[in-house]
Amino acid sequence: MGDEVRLWVLGDKPEDAAPIESMDQTDEPERVLEDILVRHRDMLLPDLQLVGRQTLTRVGNPDLLGVDAEGRLVVVELKRDKLTRKAVAQLLNYGSHLDSLSDQEVVALIERGSGSHGIEAIADFEDWYSDRVGRPLETLRPLRMVLVGLGADEEARRIVEFLQNHGVRIDLLTFHGFSHGETTILAMKAEAPDDGNRRAPPSRPAVSEEDLLRSLRERAEDGGVAALWDDAFRDMRQHSDTHYAKKSGITFCCSPHLDLGGATRVRAPFSLNLEHDGRIRITYFPGAVHLCPDDFAQADNETHFSRQPPSNAPTTGTVSEEWFIVLDEEGWHWHQERLLYLCDRVSEAWKTAAMGDADSEPGR
Repeated sequence: MGDEVRLWVLGDKPEDAAPIESMDQTDEPERVLEDILVRHRDMLLPDLQLVGRQTLTRVGNPDLLGVDAEGRLVVVELKRDKLTRKAVAQLLNYGSHLDSLSDQEVVALIERGSGSHGIEAIADFEDWYSDRVGRPLETLRPLRMVLVGLGADEEARRIVEFLQNHGVRIDLLTFHGFSHGETTILAMKAEAPDDGNRRAPPSRPAVSEEDLLRSLRERAEDGGVAALWDDAFRDMRQHSDTHYAKKSGITFCCSPHLDLGGATRVRAPFSLNLEHDGRIRITYFPGAVHLCPDDFAQADNETHFSRQPPSNAPTTGTVSEEWFIVLDEEGWHWHQERLLYLCDRVSEAWKTAAMGDADSEPGR
């Protein structure tokens, strides 16, 4: 039998303390911890999105790869027993290897490793990252490391604390299982660095927004559609808060992230892409259609949108497809007013939904 844990429920007065039946520590979670964390990734980090599991690298197979709420690459090492310095060393080996790779090498590694072990397939990670995170790919690093186990010895804790205090972004999560009658209860303790007391890690040189936009503009010039590209970009960005360039086009984002009933909170409503044949593609993601279903249904009578499951953008509780249209210069001028009206309607609906989210927060 393991350690006994006893709990009391406290009332409004000091004398009000009702005991709960004693709970015995159990090793039940050891066999299922990784599967639990894959299905409930918020137990690891809030808004974590998993992009790999047992991903093959030159130095071994990290248990989990993900992207956190700030867009940083996360590598997770999980042990089904107490963490030791060996576990810390293994996580540092994975982290230092991933940090040594170029952005495109990381992209290729994730694309090859996705689509198995319960992780969604990601055909184009750069597009996926732009649509899900709403930031340029360069914000993947500096990466974040997470060490997970059923407890940790003093040596492992000391090493992790030392790394945290010297600017290494590493989190220590320890889980403990308890049996309470027929129920198994899982308790977690998170030991994250105090950002106010640690040294700042060295930053990577960022690719400027101007450089990314210039590259797209040059491609539009080469395709003879520079005026069309400029016109569409100028008009669409007026209906968003921010925009981020990627290799195929620009994703337009609104703030804040919205919970629209899907598995992932929504940030980006629409995008502008440059096709290989010189035309432009305007895409409205499921979040946009979710917010303005009647407007899209009415516009579809004349615009005749194509639909497909989104390659990267999250679905919502009611909409599982993105709507898009591919246009040459004549088509843009023909549909421009209607398409920009939809952008405006989505932007306004986004603001309304955001205020509703704020009003529903606890304490308001």
